[in-house]
Amino acid sequence: MSFNWYARKVRNATLGPGVRRSAFYSCLLRLSWMTHERFHETIARYDAQFHFHARRTTEAPLLAALTAMERERNGILEKLRAFERKRVRAKMRGNRRLSAAEAQALRALAQPHQTVERKE
Repeated sequence: MSFNWYARKVRNATLGPGVRRSAFYSCLLRLSWMTHERFHETIARYDAQFHFHARRTTEAPLLAALTAMERERNGILEKLRAFERKRVRAKMRGNRRLSAAEAQALRALAQPHQTVERKE
C-alpha cells in the first residue's frame, strides 16, 4: 500500500486507535525508506517534536506529526521531480550518464531534515 493510503487511514476517525496508530507507523516506514534513514531514527526524530509515542496519546499529536511528515515527503518528492526534469533535458541533449556530482546530488536530495517544523 502507498503512503497516501495509510495517511487516509490515520485521519479516518471511524477506525480504532490501534488501526490508526499502525497506519501511522506504516507512513513513518515509507518515509524512512525514502530518506534512507533507519526506521527507529525516524520515529525518534518525530517523537521528539510531537510526543506521539506514548501509549495513551490523543489523536492531536498523531495528526500534527502526520501533517509534518506529509510536508517533508512532499518537499522530497518535489526535489526529485525537479531532478527528473533536469535529467530529461540533459538526455535530450545527449548526456545519458550521470556525473559523479549529479549522482551525489541525487542521493543528497532525500536526506532527512534534522529538525521537523511544528505548525500549530
